[in-house]
Amino acid sequence: MNNSLKVLITAASTGFGLQIAQKLASDGHHVFASTRVVKDKNADAVQQAFLTDIGLGSWNKK
Repeated sequence: MNNSLKVLITAASTGFGLQIAQKLASDGHHVFASTRVVKDKNADAVQQAFLTDIGLGSWNKK
């Protein structure tokens, strides 16, 4: 039996949201992480967290 969860994390660009998303992803869960703004002040955090740390393969920078 597969015990992995599908989890939605909001406000995941920094702080607790980011830490929770990273932990759940590293534990093998399927994490859907969101943030309100992916440009400006959050752009670097989003790119680092979701492309490098968590290892997602694509990111739409609109």
